Amino acid sequence: MKIDWTNHPMPCGVTIEAAFIPANAPQSQGCFVVWPCMGGDSRMYTMPVEQFAKNGWDVLLYNPRGHGNSTGYLSVETAADDLKTLLQHCNLSEVPLTAFGHSGGCAAWLKAADSGIAVKAFYFAAPVLDSRRSLFYMYEKGTIGEFVFVTSRLACDPEFFKQTLADTTWLEPEHWHDRNLETVLNGPNGAFPVGTFLKALFIPGIDSMPELAKRESDVTIFFPQQDNWYPHQTTMDASSGLLRTVVVDDAKDHYFSCGWERVWEDVGKRLRQ
Repeated sequence: MKIDWTNHPMPCGVTIEAAFIPANAPQSQGCFVVWPCMGGDSRMYTMPVEQFAKNGWDVLLYNPRGHGNSTGYLSVETAADDLKTLLQHCNLSEVPLTAFGHSGGCAAWLKAADSGIAVKAFYFAAPVLDSRRSLFYMYEKGTIGEFVFVTSRLACDPEFFKQTLADTTWLEPEHWHDRNLETVLNGPNGAFPVGTFLKALFIPGIDSMPELAKRESDVTIFFPQQDNWYPHQTTMDASSGLLRTVVVDDAKDHYFSCGWERVWEDVGKRLRQ
């Protein structure tokens, strides 16, 4: 199925890229909205949108600022506001939403719902619900190299970036501010502001665990076999037992390699119940 992506103007000259696929049924069941992982692109999930549309669901693939071909730079706050505007553009403001998120996109979804976007159910894959906890976990586990590899490509001075992130010292707010690391890491004008990116996500960080506690009964989580980015147990320890969880044996890592087909099949079945 060919998917048409469109660009939507937002405040401050930013454009948001999205794709809307209407339900192929007499009456829509609601809109299923996909929010990618931090820095990702909704195209990467190879979602069977045709099947969802056939089963009566509108589908909205959303790329926040700095994701896919959307312009601007990521912040969770602007992402929620932009989504509200995008829903208005697509005449979806009054349509019941079902949310899908991956990794850090799950925390962003919970924050967005708490800010007033009406969501009736959430489906999360490998959620990262506390950004600082994620990085400390990766340092402890010895997998921080995965994060550094991905983000160093955004830096104007990759070697200095890697040196700065060699240990957890940079995560201490006092150290961060005393050394003006936001400005130093941003580099010259015109470069990607990686310092601002790190500050927005990790100083002091994004913790959506309180929001999860409010919506726990509405959430289904898919876990991979193992996750080098966030500990499953941290999510489970925060649950009062109302979370629905599924371990996808085919999913080999945080990126759900080899596991997306099973995720979409399971989500489709749950939506038809």
